[in-house]
Amino acid sequence: MTTKLPPDPDGMNDKRADWAGECISLMSEMTGCEDGQEALGDLVCNLFHWGDRNGIPPDEMWALFESRRRMYGDETMALPEDEQ
Repeated sequence: MTTKLPPDPDGMNDKRADWAGECISLMSEMTGCEDGQEALGDLVCNLFHWGDRNGIPPDEMWALFESRRRMYGDETMALPEDEQ
């Protein structure tokens, strides 16, 4: 069974997913996590630790996550009929 993917208006989402996959694979290798979802969770948590040490407090990290959630929405929004 294949998963129905959201729209990809600029044709870049496969590449974006590959970049993320590389990060998760590296995190799995570094931490010994065999489960991709667990490695992703560890990566998110560790990003907050990184933020602590680089002058980005947790509230700003959450704001970054929220702005990127909106960016994901933009990157998966269907184009209007006249732009397809």
